[in-house]
Amino acid sequence: ALDLWISATENWRRIRTWGMEEKMIPIHADATQMLFADEYFDAIISLDAYHYFGREKGFFQEKVLPMMKKGGTALIAVPGIQREWDGPVPPIMKEWAGDEWDYFHSCGWWQSLLQEGYEDVMEVNTWEADCFDSAWQDWFDSGHEYAMEDLKCMDKGLREMTNFVMIHIRKK
Repeated sequence: ALDLWISATENWRRIRTWGMEEKMIPIHADATQMLFADEYFDAIISLDAYHYFGREKGFFQEKVLPMMKKGGTALIAVPGIQREWDGPVPPIMKEWAGDEWDYFHSCGWWQSLLQEGYEDVMEVNTWEADCFDSAWQDWFDSGHEYAMEDLKCMDKGLREMTNFVMIHIRKK
């Protein structure tokens, strides 16, 4: 459980409540500086984080793929958009995401970024998650101040242009 924004102690508490003490190790670190051995992981999971650091072509193949065992799996879930913009970015997107509006992309964009040129070493599949409404509702129900700001933007039209992008990668 490598995380830059959540302490190892907080993640360790969560890991224990899941009963995963023998399968997960909490580490407080930057995902762009992972120092794990090659072919170490059977599975790598990233939730609501990869879009912050993995948008550059070749990042996954150079930084993440070597750590996966042959036949290993990566599962990535990121907030996204239903389709790439044809023109200017909608004002509501800039209001919601600020300078980070370009962190959000479509399933097709992620598919191209991750797969093109690497078909011989990995298989990539992307799709929109079915849990969009329920996931957001859980966040809104938390009452967190950021959740309330997100809800305002969703009600102004953001809901109709966003999604959750699911990515499955298998190393050949």
